[in-house]
Amino acid sequence: MNAAQPVKLVLDRVTKRFGDATTGLLALDKFDLSIDENSFVALVGPSGCGKSTALNIVAGLEQASSGIIMVDGREVTGPGRDRGVVFQSYTLMPWLTVAENVEFALIDEFDKARRRVIALEHLQLVGLGDFAGHYPSQLSGGMRQRVAIARSLSYRPKVLLMDEPFGALDAMTRYQMQELLLRIWDEHKLTVLFITHDIEEAVFLADRAILMSARPGRIKLEIAIDLPRPRGNEIRTSEHFQRLKRELLSAVNAAGH
Repeated sequence: MNAAQPVKLVLDRVTKRFGDATTGLLALDKFDLSIDENSFVALVGPSGCGKSTALNIVAGLEQASSGIIMVDGREVTGPGRDRGVVFQSYTLMPWLTVAENVEFALIDEFDKARRRVIALEHLQLVGLGDFAGHYPSQLSGGMRQRVAIARSLSYRPKVLLMDEPFGALDAMTRYQMQELLLRIWDEHKLTVLFITHDIEEAVFLADRAILMSARPGRIKLEIAIDLPRPRGNEIRTSEHFQRLKRELLSAVNAAGH
């Protein structure tokens, strides 16, 4: 039996209200979540339930109205290199090459030669080693998202935060990206918090699926995804996979009402 992993990320009674401190929109209400090191957690729930708000607070891009967020026991007070973020939009700089986009994340840490070495290593990791000199406009959507992932991994964050990263991709590319992400996660032992509206994606990727209630966001249900790893696309047709998918879909539908 594996020893318990240490806790990597904690959200403790996190509340977020937009606008007026007493009458503004309550997006999160006493939201509690604990994620172990090297685990993969998917956050799902109805639209507007606060999933992205929770992720942005962990990233340090939003401030909680109250509550505490900790990574490795240290309180999060703003953005930091211990957390990498990948959004649905690729957020690449069109005037920079693929390699330069990755290098940009390292500009304060390493000299030019070292930045190039690290960038090329991570482009190889995501299967884009031959596209270092291309510009984002020359790449497909899936390839651009690979660049964004390479950039987020290049400075070796402890936690990878992903907000619907594959939501804009076609189904085939999405499956390929999911398999790529699992391979990277397995090789690099990352802690991942992944937001998705796609129930099948949550079941395929995660160790735990966390269902949020309709606004204000709270944790409504947790489902352990006890599928074997490593996982390939063939697992999607298994009866166990389909049962977990039905269970989570039923819970999501109930949460939206």
